[in-house]
Amino acid sequence: MVALFLVLWYPYRDLMGAGQRLLVQGGSRWAWWVSKVAWVTLSVAVFWLLTAAAALAVCIATGGDVSFEIGQAPGIAANLEPSVLSPVPGDGAAFVAGTLLALVALALLQLTVSLAVSPLCGYGVSVSLFVCAVFIDAPWLVPVYLMGARCEPAVVDGLDPAAGMAVSLAVCVASVLVGGRIFSTMNILPKER
Repeated sequence: MVALFLVLWYPYRDLMGAGQRLLVQGGSRWAWWVSKVAWVTLSVAVFWLLTAAAALAVCIATGGDVSFEIGQAPGIAANLEPSVLSPVPGDGAAFVAGTLLALVALALLQLTVSLAVSPLCGYGVSVSLFVCAVFIDAPWLVPVYLMGARCEPAVVDGLDPAAGMAVSLAVCVASVLVGGRIFSTMNILPKER
């Protein structure tokens, strides 16, 4: 949620300020939109990489093993029933990569809703999806792919990280296309204060 909050206001404020002048000078609404998509994607990726680096530093500092192997220890520490934990250690590389794509998908969806309605509504949609993911284990719900306790290598009958990447990619593409379409027909003058 922190990564999504960090990218919440920039595109909206940019449209009210220098971004509006750049939009007029550039002459292309799609170019402005794609630049905001790129900025949000890059910002979320940097946040994700910094978080991963911090987790790696803590792992090394505490003497942990550095690998993508997911064993039963994290699940037991999280008080999961041993019967749901995968009996064989699994490769968590796909889960780790999928978390980045899922986070980008949520940020782009938030960006589209922010543009169409308002930044707070965009963040409200993000928070709502996270709350739903806590209670609903649906393969179409992007935030469930951010939860290690629902990842296939960690738990028996868990969600497939590859399916999560496909769903996340579909949300990314839809968000970019819908947001671009909305922005290409939108009157930007009322956005000024």
